[in-house]
Formats: sequence, structure tokens, C-alpha cells
Amino acid sequence: MLVCLAEDGERMIFNDDLLLTDKALWITDRAHDEAGKLLMGHPTGVPHKNLKARRFECWMTGMQRDGDWTFKRGLEIYDQGGMVWLATDESEPQQVGIKMRNVIWPSGSNRPSLVLYAYRPGEDRAVSYAWADPSAERIGINLRWMQASCTLTPQ
Repeated sequence: MLVCLAEDGERMIFNDDLLLTDKALWITDRAHDEAGKLLMGHPTGVPHKNLKARRFECWMTGMQRDGDWTFKRGLEIYDQGGMVWLATDESEPQQVGIKMRNVIWPSGSNRPSLVLYAYRPGEDRAVSYAWADPSAERIGINLRWMQASCTLTPQ
């Protein structure tokens, strides 16, 4: 517990609960005034759940306008929302991006999944995606005009 004075001289009481495991960090933070009114934090104490990110090393290839391919390896991405872009080796480069998420759904019947998304610039929605078991050590996607493969690479 931490007690601080606000600018108006009122006391604010802060409580933080932390839970650290090998896979996640949960943080429950709350602030109340002296009367018990909630000033910050979830009213029922639901924690922020931060999952530990796993590092992947990827290669990507994108088709150029002339039919040749641009290939890059050693691209680093993390499974908690990381994104990587590839620009083709042309006078007017095209771009393709990949994003990775290890998704755990908060409710419903969807199973947790490791998902690899393919993006074009300026589009919020993925062009396509592939998924695997969340413990997978490799995932790939082939859309004929782009390919990517990512392998778990512990640090």
C-alpha cells in the first residue's frame, strides 16, 4: 500500500498486486480516496494479464512485379503482437508484412492458437492467416505471392 497526496491535498491510497509466473505477469492496481471511492483500476479487481512473449526468427519472400522474388532471413518477431515488414528489391518496392499473436480467447469455445497474419500496407485487416497449436515451435504461410516461416528461437 502507498499513500500519496493529490494536488488538491486529498489522500490517495494505492494497492498493487503482482503475480509473476514462467508464462505471465498479472497486475492488479487500484487507487481509492479516503472515503473508499475507486479512483483507478477495475471495479471488481480484474488484473491486466500480460503473457510472456516468445522470440521467433523468420524468413520472408515477396514476389516482385517481374516475377522474381525478394528473400530476407533473420527477421525477428515476438508472439505477442510483433510485426515485420519486407520491401521488395525493385525500383518501386512493394511491401508485405507479417504479424504474430499467441491468442488466448477470454471466453467462448475458440481454442488458444499461435496465429501468423499476412498484411498489405494501409490495410487494417489481414489478407490471410495461418494458425497452429500455441506451443508450436514453427509456423508458416504461403499465399503464392508471399511466403513466410517463423521458428522459435530462445534468447
